[in-house]
Amino acid sequence: MAKRLGMSAAALTNRLDALERRGFIDRAHDRDDRRKVVATLTRTGSDLWERAIGDISRVEEELVHQLPAADRTRLDDLLRQLVLVTEKDS
Repeated sequence: MAKRLGMSAAALTNRLDALERRGFIDRAHDRDDRRKVVATLTRTGSDLWERAIGDISRVEEELVHQLPAADRTRLDDLLRQLVLVTEKDS
């Protein structure tokens, strides 16, 4: 995960530690490979995520609706292409 996010393992561990202290995630060792750690959102973390995504979605919608319909369609096409490229590289 750290590599994919472009950060060191230590930096990711520090961030996960902070999230765990605040009650947003729980961590446990993987059952099959104890070298791996599985992080899952707690109810508090999930609620926070849902509120944040809702806020972001509203702001994006307000911003995008300032564009003419043809530009919104073009933006949608371009973003879809970026997602496909990202998924292909994974």
